[in-house]
Amino acid sequence: MQNILIELKNITKLCSNSLSINNLSLQILSGEIHSIVGMKGSGKSALVKIIAGIYELETYTGELIINGVTIDKNTKSNLKNIGVVYQDQNLIKDMTILENIFLGNEIKENGIIKWKKQIEMTYNLFEILNINLDPDTKLKSLSLGEQQLVKIIKAITKDPKIIIFDEPTIGLTKIELENLFCLIKKLKEKGITCIYFTKELEEALKISDRVSILKEGKIVFTEINKDLNKETILSLISGRESNRTKNIDLISQQWGITEREKEIIIFLIKGYSNKEISGKLFISINTVKTHIAKIYQKLGINQRIDLINLILDFKE
Repeated sequence: MQNILIELKNITKLCSNSLSINNLSLQILSGEIHSIVGMKGSGKSALVKIIAGIYELETYTGELIINGVTIDKNTKSNLKNIGVVYQDQNLIKDMTILENIFLGNEIKENGIIKWKKQIEMTYNLFEILNINLDPDTKLKSLSLGEQQLVKIIKAITKDPKIIIFDEPTIGLTKIELENLFCLIKKLKEKGITCIYFTKELEEALKISDRVSILKEGKIVFTEINKDLNKETILSLISGRESNRTKNIDLISQQWGITEREKEIIIFLIKGYSNKEISGKLFISINTVKTHIAKIYQKLGINQRIDLINLILDFKE
């Protein structure tokens, strides 16, 4: 049985005089990939900062426990074992990969930077994680996906036992996304616990051992990935299932959505894959893709989460 590595008990945090985190409790198991899924405004950013120790202890109430030790002013050093890959983390474009990795965390002896040790550590990590990059390459010549890899290596150099990923896939191509997931799985194999924050349910289902749903500052659901029901999760995320059918009808009327397209919308918001929709409607996968493209074009959206948000937030 896996040990509880991180435990949050009855955490409450105010931001701008409103509850950002509301009496939240959560357990993260040692060595797992645990996704926390929530829409914009659900409290993801605040929760990242609480777990990572960015927020001062006196700015929130409740208990944060790391490896059995309650974090207070005397034990806050335990948070040094946590690395964070921030969504908006600024790297220096005109500096090399190597310089960015160790910026602010240089290996020094007697005040002198030990470049040879830094280079050796970088190549060693690249080899272990199967990363094919030249440490002397300027960051500005890298793709977004490659820059994300640099952020992860930067976090790993501090030898963390836990790494938090704060919506790391924004702007990545499909291939870069797959490469990122492979790297996260390798980190798990090395015993690093990964906490993955996202608003994309499909990503969570692809990468996680367990998934938690964050809504209005509370964890409303946690389950092992293999036991999850997509429709249940989407309903929990939205919390407004009763308005769904009515809003789909109204949106269909307003934007000229056909009956077939409406059927596909219903399956999409229930979390069905293109292959599953194809089987349900007895049409080809290419036909499903064509219908989805037309739906998104009519509604002026780009992805499934936009469709869900549109339906949930639609007002007559």
